[in-house]
Amino acid sequence: MYRPIAMACSITAAMSFFTPHASAQTSTNVVDSKSDWSVFVENEPRRCWIVSKPTKTINMKAGKPVVVNRSDIRFFITYLPKNGVRGEVSFTGGYPFNPDSTVSLSIGSAKYELYVDGEFRGAANQTIELMAASQQIEIRKAGFIPYSTEFTSRPGLEQVINVSLKSLEQARLEQIKPVIVSAAGQTLKLFYPGAFTMGASRREAGRRPNENLRDIKLERPFYLSNREVTNAEFRLFNEEHSSGTLEGLTLDNQAQPVVRITWTQAALFCNWLSDQESLPRFYEVAGEDVVGFNAEATGYRLPSEAEWSWAARTDGSGNQLKYSWGEMLPPPENSGNFADVTAQSYLGQIMFNYNDGYLATAPVATFEANQYELYDMSGNVSELSLIHISEPTRPY
Repeated sequence: MYRPIAMACSITAAMSFFTPHASAQTSTNVVDSKSDWSVFVENEPRRCWIVSKPTKTINMKAGKPVVVNRSDIRFFITYLPKNGVRGEVSFTGGYPFNPDSTVSLSIGSAKYELYVDGEFRGAANQTIELMAASQQIEIRKAGFIPYSTEFTSRPGLEQVINVSLKSLEQARLEQIKPVIVSAAGQTLKLFYPGAFTMGASRREAGRRPNENLRDIKLERPFYLSNREVTNAEFRLFNEEHSSGTLEGLTLDNQAQPVVRITWTQAALFCNWLSDQESLPRFYEVAGEDVVGFNAEATGYRLPSEAEWSWAARTDGSGNQLKYSWGEMLPPPENSGNFADVTAQSYLGQIMFNYNDGYLATAPVATFEANQYELYDMSGNVSELSLIHISEPTRPY
């Protein structure tokens, strides 16, 4: 099963606020002193604050360091419960500020719009003056999530707010999880595939006529279930389904992979999964037949042949593998459920030097996962892909 996603990016803006002078707080009642900070407490009214001074100061003018005549700089964090002040940040700059100063706001991009208390104030790359009072600042841009904050200017302090505007698409992508679980309880992993070579060389033994080598580039991320669909999971969709028997052995246990279903039934199962999560259906249905598909749908579907091949036969770096486990025969121990010595009683061609211990199908995820932590990418049962090219009633 598969679910597609898309990709996008974000834009960043910055805002700076400048506030006028405030009188310095003074006290001799030091209650504690830790490293560069000192703690003061006073009554009438009850208040406390911590204060520090910079360990190094560089005064700049026209982009160059200059020498200035100024007293000490102090940085304060104040608590004044009676007035509702909690964690107010302020500073003294070492020389007096103009008492008639106003607050200034500047934003470095003309792409954004500035609103103050709901009033449009033009492009955000301008510099405007704000009175030293509480105001609602909002930055907007079409297609992006607006930024809004309650800004209260504090006299004597330069305040800076850095703002990142996220596109609506970026916000959607941030909700995308690396692992999800379907309504049927299946775990799906998110993959970001790339370019690889699919097919087999004409010199390769056992190659089929339609296995031409092709260069493939997969550009869309997708989710892929980490194991085959079980009988138990499929019966949530069709409770009457039976996978039958093989050589007197059941194929119908809950943990065994579902078999003897048509491609159409598999597609309808994917649509059913989409319905459980209110996702748009991938497959278009008329009556009981699949008549088309919606390529833009984000619901469940079968993986394409290329997606499945990438997950089964690449090594994680885009290099092609001959088999899902590597290049050599026989497979390493515990690689999968294959036509081996356990099946020699009813199969004409088997691997005599491999024994997986199962005559019929094995419960899903019995054997070791591949490099992408996907199970049963070789052996156990045949698997269906996105586009149907076989006889509609053929069971798998």
